[in-house]
Amino acid sequence: MTCKLPPYILQELPNITEIINYPIRNVQRIKFTCFALSKSLIAFGATSGGIYVYNRDPCEFVQLIPSKDGPITRLVISTDEKHIGFANGKGSIMVTECDQALRSGYSLITSKEHHGNEITSMVWSGNMLFCGDDVGRVSVLQLQSFIAKTMFQSSSQIILSLDSRICQLDAKDCMLLVSTLTRCYICNIIQEQYRQIGQKLRDGEFGACFVTEDKCEVNGAIEHSQHDCTELKKYNIVDDGAGFIVKRYCVSIGALDESKFVPNNIFLTYLSASPDNGDLLDAVVNDPALYEYFVDSCISTNARTRKLSTGCECGFPLPHRNETPAFSGLIDQFVERQWSRHTREQCYAVCKRMPYSWRKILHLRRSEDLLSVLRILLQMLDEALLHSFLPQFTMDTWDRAVQLYAVLHANMCLNCGRRFDHVSVRDTLSWDDLGSLIVKSVGGKRAVEVMRRHAKLIDTGALTLKFYHTCLLVSMYERYDVTIVAQLVDAVYSSYDFEESRSEICQLLRCARNGQIKNTALPLSVAATSAHWGLKPVRDKLLVLRRSKGSTEHLTLNGILTIVCESIKGGGDCTLCGLPLRNEVLIKDGGIWTYRCGHTFHGACLDLNGIKLCPSCLIK
Repeated sequence: MTCKLPPYILQELPNITEIINYPIRNVQRIKFTCFALSKSLIAFGATSGGIYVYNRDPCEFVQLIPSKDGPITRLVISTDEKHIGFANGKGSIMVTECDQALRSGYSLITSKEHHGNEITSMVWSGNMLFCGDDVGRVSVLQLQSFIAKTMFQSSSQIILSLDSRICQLDAKDCMLLVSTLTRCYICNIIQEQYRQIGQKLRDGEFGACFVTEDKCEVNGAIEHSQHDCTELKKYNIVDDGAGFIVKRYCVSIGALDESKFVPNNIFLTYLSASPDNGDLLDAVVNDPALYEYFVDSCISTNARTRKLSTGCECGFPLPHRNETPAFSGLIDQFVERQWSRHTREQCYAVCKRMPYSWRKILHLRRSEDLLSVLRILLQMLDEALLHSFLPQFTMDTWDRAVQLYAVLHANMCLNCGRRFDHVSVRDTLSWDDLGSLIVKSVGGKRAVEVMRRHAKLIDTGALTLKFYHTCLLVSMYERYDVTIVAQLVDAVYSSYDFEESRSEICQLLRCARNGQIKNTALPLSVAATSAHWGLKPVRDKLLVLRRSKGSTEHLTLNGILTIVCESIKGGGDCTLCGLPLRNEVLIKDGGIWTYRCGHTFHGACLDLNGIKLCPSCLIK
């Protein structure tokens, strides 16, 4: 009996750890984050943003490809080993040359189709780089050709928007295999079609791959099937046959929503990416069929993510959390072009179907009397939008706004009086939040007057000490600097999350004599716990420190001073006296105070010199 030997054997290779770690052995801050393999290369991505390239046999370091776009989270080497595609934590995708003859001047192309999302999988197919992200989108970045050694062109676009996180991508010739948390799809790049493999849903991170099968000809040569995939088909603006789908097939398996979503998404993506999108939008506005298709596409694309805010039955926008819908810039352009053509009734009709569009309408009506748009403005409950209208508010306007807000606070539409339950107004924009807007608009004293006139409309305790303390501080500070109001309001409101800051503010008010303040600075513990008072780097470090030690950890002045000295250049000394800020005698005498610009001084030094505004800024 003969024993047939297996076609493969296992070989134990030498340990290459020291060789791999050699380029970063003396740099503690650089760590490898990911790696990729090809036929003859190994590439490692690093926290520094650099790519370290090694030969496989023999294993040796051959090249460092620098990058300044942050730590690399994923990378892949092209089949011909001429390019490396990589991604960072911001969702940006980059492709660079992999030429060992180069020592500097690497060409780099960037795609931001997935910006803000996590890249979960990457795969090369010829000159095309396919990338998937954590929200189910797949893009293709196609390299064209080099114009010069310092520049090469490409095109990139989203080609698939699927149901969940992309777990794995695999490519073979003109076929792409895409696995999500629930399904697996096979895609034909040339025909621009895809279909689901199997009917049973998955639940978790499962993948799939192509099996390569070589066919032997009679003469013993190996035959590989190849297809020309050098160019992606460009989509027409509206073409039921184009697209990667076979129908404010899908039908046959019962996925009716999917059959509408994908061509709609492709249509809007094309409009957004086109350099001639202005002319294309003009064509959409003027053509009734395109017009209707555009609106349907916006609604369909955002219906899946529920980012297109809902409206009341009467057509008014309902309050919504500040979520920007997909293709928001395109929607705004569309509304603006309609408005400029005086087709305003059409604009209002669109707004009833896409309530988000009211935001753009309000911007276009900013020159009108504010009372005429006040109901819509308030019902949007968009704090950023309200901020942009603050210069137009008067005492009379705020009186009416408070009356309307009291109705809205009860979750009732300001136009028809119907109740809504999809969002809580008090949790989206509280009475305290409305009060902060009034203070920024008319000042602290007048804000209290407005609220006092409408006290019966306000629930007991709905206006907290935060509002009243802010009003008092603004009334005193604005006497010396009228430009300080908005920044001071934001600083006090944000610092109220910290018990130490609340105590300092109370102490500051108790020490004020006859409504007079010593200067326009804030105590260090207040300034350091706000992102709006010149010490944002300090505040960020304090939040990290607090999370690591627990929310009950109390902040100390010495602890804050330590972070100030570490975070701000020259932040360790008082420029008035030249002594370190950490001086126990001077701290006991008057504390540490910070102006809105971030300059910090001993309180005793400011008192001695009778200085109201920042001395460092006055000198400049």
